Amino acid sequence: MVFCNTRYTVGMDISIILAKIFGFMIFMTSLASLLRQDVVMNFWRRLIRDEGSTFFIGLVLLFLGSVTLALHWRLYGPEFLVTLIGISMVLKGASLLFFEKSVIRDVVKVFSHHELFRIVHIAGLFIGLFLLLIGLL
Repeated sequence: MVFCNTRYTVGMDISIILAKIFGFMIFMTSLASLLRQDVVMNFWRRLIRDEGSTFFIGLVLLFLGSVTLALHWRLYGPEFLVTLIGISMVLKGASLLFFEKSVIRDVVKVFSHHELFRIVHIAGLFIGLFLLLIGLL
């Protein structure tokens, strides 16, 4: 189905919008995390101490991931990355809702190692740029 004589379909438009939004957010949060690692790690340490905040963020992530998957389910092409982001939001939200505080604390400890932290966020920079490029093409 062609929409308004453009080369994009209605389903493709949502893919482009989500790629732009996720690309920008992932790029900016990865950049901020690399530049201010101490602030990010302090945030996560405080978050896991407060079970109410952890539960609320889990609900928000579960909701946003579910909406993303309901609007966008592509298992092919570069748009598949947006689907993976939606799946990861659902999984992260569910883990924050259902896992014990000690399990979440252990995961935060694993990712707080400086080298792994940097590797994950450098990968986030590239993923964010890639999604932004998908949105611009």
